[in-house]
Formats: sequence, C-alpha cells, structure tokens
Amino acid sequence: LQMKSESKKPLGITLIALCAGLFGLVTVPLGCTGIFISQVPGAGLYMTLASLIAFATGVLLLSASYGIWTFQEWGRNLMRWICIVSIPLGAISIFPVWPDQAMSLGNSVLQIVGVAVNVVIVRYLMKPDVIARFEKTNSTQTGNLSRRREPRL
Repeated sequence: LQMKSESKKPLGITLIALCAGLFGLVTVPLGCTGIFISQVPGAGLYMTLASLIAFATGVLLLSASYGIWTFQEWGRNLMRWICIVSIPLGAISIFPVWPDQAMSLGNSVLQIVGVAVNVVIVRYLMKPDVIARFEKTNSTQTGNLSRRREPRL
C-alpha cells in the first residue's frame, strides 16, 4: 500500500508536465506557420526570428514535459531553466519593445501572470521533496542505463 502512494504522480508535476506539453503542442505549429509566412517577400527578419524562437521554445517545452512526466532529472532542470529565462523576458515584455507598439492592460496583466506562474514553477521544482523524487527515480536507473523510460498514464 505504501508503494502505491509513492508511485503516484504529484499534482504539481502532472500540472507542469501537461501545461508545458500543451504549450509546446501549440507553439511548434505556430512557429512552423510563422516560418512559412516569413518567406513571403516583405515579411521581414523579425517574423523569421520570432518564428524560429517560437519553434525552438515549443520543442524545448515538449522535451521538458516528457522529462518531467517520466521523472527525468534533465527534464526537471530543463523546465527550471526555461522558467528562469522566461521570468526576465516576461518582465521586459510588459513594456513596448517593438517600434510603434503601445502598452496595453491585457498584455501587462498576461505578462505579470506569466512571470508569477514561472516563479511558482521554479520554486516548486526546487522543493527538497520534489528534487528527492527525481533523484530517487534516477538512482534506481543507474544500474540499468539501457532501459527505456516511457510515460506512465
């Protein structure tokens, strides 16, 4: 009975993995679409760069989601670093950064909420019991490095 409660996935891990996976699933096609649109004459370099960044972010989010879901230490670290990098980027994005861009209440609120969520995720992933959960999973794997780890539903 005790083993079942230990093998149950914590709600925080489940929410982080699902949100990262959903954002990744949305961001990758948007990045690809933007890359195609950026090839239209006159689209500009900003469109190409933004699309490439969106695509790369989506791939990283999908990777982190898989790593978190399967309790891989690299997945926890990747998700933590994605959130750490997103915090200052979100704070900067509150203010107009593009030429002719105006501040809007909706953008400001969205960026503040995003920064707050990223801070909560980083703090959660740094909790000792969460770190121990990932280390425990990895320490059981060191004896059998060739074993594949697939998501458990």
